[in-house]
Amino acid sequence: MRYHQRKRFDTQTFAVATAIALLVFVIGCGGKDSPESVSATDTVTPVVPTPISSTPELEVYQPEVPVEVVAAEPQLVVFADAEAVYRARQYNEADKLFAAYVDQNPDNPWGFYMLGLVQRQLDRSDDAVVSFNSALEIDSLHAKSWTNLARANMDLGQPDEALDNIDRAIELSSESAVTLRLQGRAFHQLGQVDDAIAAYRQAIILDRDDAWSMNNLALIYIEQDEFEIAVQALARATQLDSSSATFHNNLGMALEQTERFRAAENAYRNALVADATYAKAATNLARVEHVEGNIDEPEFGLTASADAFEFTVSAWIVDSKAPDSPDDVDVSVTDTNSQSIGDETTEPADKSEEVSENVSEQDSLSQGIIGSIEF
Repeated sequence: MRYHQRKRFDTQTFAVATAIALLVFVIGCGGKDSPESVSATDTVTPVVPTPISSTPELEVYQPEVPVEVVAAEPQLVVFADAEAVYRARQYNEADKLFAAYVDQNPDNPWGFYMLGLVQRQLDRSDDAVVSFNSALEIDSLHAKSWTNLARANMDLGQPDEALDNIDRAIELSSESAVTLRLQGRAFHQLGQVDDAIAAYRQAIILDRDDAWSMNNLALIYIEQDEFEIAVQALARATQLDSSSATFHNNLGMALEQTERFRAAENAYRNALVADATYAKAATNLARVEHVEGNIDEPEFGLTASADAFEFTVSAWIVDSKAPDSPDDVDVSVTDTNSQSIGDETTEPADKSEEVSENVSEQDSLSQGIIGSIEF
């Protein structure tokens, strides 16, 4: 019996020990999983709050430093280079060059003079008037500026102002055929025909190769029904410059008035050879081709007619007691600054006084059809 009691005691003791061990195991595992458990060996670092400054730190504004842009110095313009561009008819570029030139050389009248020439080529005659006046403010004896100021006046339909300026030019250079030719145009535009004839004749006396004065004078002769001398003057003009379509066309008109229709037809054809786009000559040719000439139509010889006009000019020279050769007359103008200068006599025909303009239209004797007269 004592044996059984002891055995039961041992069994109970083992069960209790096992239960205790199991309980300790469970408690140990649960402690590791608990977030609230802290190991005795762990070190706890205290959290120190960051102090807040009583004065908040301000952001300092740093302005952008502007980058200084240094403008390039303007390139100096050489007068001769700018003039070469003008003579090459690159007028927009020449305008820029001479505008820069006068800024760099404000005391040189030739710069303003050339700028005025360029502006006329660009159909800015108002600006040209300003430029020529600027040249004259610097040098009131600048004859070329007076002459071209008058041309700008003519562009603007101001013949009275033009005559005043031409008078100043003639005072400075009384033997300039170019200025006298321009004077003839102004007189003609004002209806002062006798004065216009006198001016053109004097221009031809001074320069017997002045084809444009011959052309312009011939137009007045046509207006006055003096057709034969008009033919002679235009024959001489075409002889001097056979490349001018205007001269050939006007010669054809004068020949029509003398009923030399085949000669007129030939003149119109020559005008179209010189300029195939010349509409007036084409119109005149189409008209005269349908006109039947008379069997006894007067003959026309270009050389003979031109020689006849030369004889007439010689008579004018004798009457006026003027020099019989333009070589006897010094019409040159010297640039006191020893620079290359622009000469208005070499201007392209589209803006010189030789510009072709409709000045009158005469009824054809044979057809009663209005023709095209230009100067």
